[in-house]
Amino acid sequence: MLSVVTGPFHPDLENALVSEVHSLKRDDPLRPIAIVVPSHQLARRVKWLLAVEQGRALLEVHVLTFHQLALTLLRETGEKPLPALVNGFFREKLLRYLVDRGVPGADAFRDRRGMQGLWTGLWATVQDLKEARVDPSAVLQAVDEGRLRTDDPARLTALLRLHAAVLEVDRALRLADPDDLDALAMDRVTDSAFLQRMARVCYYGFYDLNQGQLDFFKAVAGAYPAMLFFPLRRSSSAYRFAQRFFETYIQGLAIRVGAGPSPVAFAGATGTRSAPPTPTTSSLADEMAPPVRGACCIVSAVGVEDEVSAAAKEILRLIEDHGYDPMEIG
Repeated sequence: MLSVVTGPFHPDLENALVSEVHSLKRDDPLRPIAIVVPSHQLARRVKWLLAVEQGRALLEVHVLTFHQLALTLLRETGEKPLPALVNGFFREKLLRYLVDRGVPGADAFRDRRGMQGLWTGLWATVQDLKEARVDPSAVLQAVDEGRLRTDDPARLTALLRLHAAVLEVDRALRLADPDDLDALAMDRVTDSAFLQRMARVCYYGFYDLNQGQLDFFKAVAGAYPAMLFFPLRRSSSAYRFAQRFFETYIQGLAIRVGAGPSPVAFAGATGTRSAPPTPTTSSLADEMAPPVRGACCIVSAVGVEDEVSAAAKEILRLIEDHGYDPMEIG
């Protein structure tokens, strides 16, 4: 249910977003649309682009960050209060408290309590583990069994136990970091009245996500009509990081990948050059029955090496994200 438009922000992605909003609003100016962006700065830019530069009304155009979308979904039911959001300063104080209390893993850091920047650096590491949704018990088991190579297993074990202690405090006191809301909101995606109202959910401008944001994006894009406007120019080294992210996490999800409204031609899989498809171009996906379309994706590749690489990445995605046994993949 995901279509993707790629290109540089200006003018390709901006023009494509304006065109998509205009197309959806042409027959019904009050048709609801959600535009999800990675930052408040980009949210302001999108509103300025549509309202000021294009002179379009923003009635029923909901421009939200990932965090704001998660809050919207969590507040819909009102069954129980949201967890208390905490900041980095609180987390540093919490780590100091846990080490002083002697929780498992504290011994490795107790003698360094007076070191300048210790708690800031320690929280930055624990935060990375939280955002990656690392299960400390699973990694500890891997370390104990010798399946995870590390130069300092004792230090790694201490860090993982401290990470586990932070998670336990979060559960007991109902604490959360802003990024934790994405994981909590995933359970509300299917039944969300807000998302069910949207004619289209447009994701605009991200080229990197943490694991919680990526899982949240996949849940929404898999359940509702969605379009991703992804900043990428394959021929440019400036977009190398974005291209790696796109090929690893996005390409296998899309039923259609097109370029923005730019005159630049591209090389197809057969080696011929043609104009890039736009998001509204008819494709094989439109001819499929809905149950089949929901389970299939089309991946474009240039040459045998790209075909093998795309197949290998899809196999890894099925194993890591969906728990498939490698022997079940044909």
